[in-house]
Formats: sequence, structure tokens, C-alpha cells
Amino acid sequence: MPDPANDAFVAAARTALDGILARLPEQATTLGDHRHDDRLTAGAAADYEETLRWCGHRLAELRALDQRGLSAQNRVDLQILANGLEWLRFKIGELREHEWNPLIANPGRAIYLLVLGARSLHHHGAPARHHGVRAR
Repeated sequence: MPDPANDAFVAAARTALDGILARLPEQATTLGDHRHDDRLTAGAAADYEETLRWCGHRLAELRALDQRGLSAQNRVDLQILANGLEWLRFKIGELREHEWNPLIANPGRAIYLLVLGARSLHHHGAPARHHGVRAR
């Protein structure tokens, strides 16, 4: 049976989550998503501005959904996702840690996640991890 409200949410959530993980590859590695192991978070001012705009578009997309038509679980998931996007906007737009904290640009943690730290790496073969380390 078609469920347009929940289907629309699932599609919007998938787009948002994939976008977040692509923009924050170290976070993706921490969560066990190794599609972006060969990259670091882009650190140019234009990249942060683009992420702010992107988050705004995703939030608008989520707010436009018919929440009354969502299942209880998807209503909760929508709020969690919206809060995560708002937090990312706050970190970039208000805290602006990328402008003053030198640890943000330090790739040591990102490489550590690939070599030793990520819990799910035992599922991900050593050659792929080595490629990720070389690329990062």
C-alpha cells in the first residue's frame, strides 16, 4: 500500500544522511560507513558556506513534509535529523571552530580511525584501509 508521507520522509532522510556523511567523511568512518575513507572534510571557507546552504535546503525539505502523515517512528526520526542539521549549522555558522581551532585541520584523528580506531574496520579489509590512509 502506498504511503506517500513516509516514503517522502525516507527519501529526504536518505538524501540528508548521505550528504552529511559525504561532507564529514571522518564522521562517516566513525559510524562504519567507509565510502568516503579516501577523503577529509573540505576545509575551505567556500566549502563551509556551501554546507550551511545545503543544511538550510535539507531543513526546508524536512519542514515541508506532512508530519501528521508520518508514523510515530518517522516523526521522531525527522526531529532527530532536523536537530542534527541545526547543530551542524550552529557549529559552522556560529561557533566557526574551523576558523580558530587548529585541531580541526589536523588529519591525525582521521588517519587513526582508519588504522586503529574504527570499530567496524574488522569488516573492512586491510587493503581498503591502506588505500584510505594513503588518500587521506
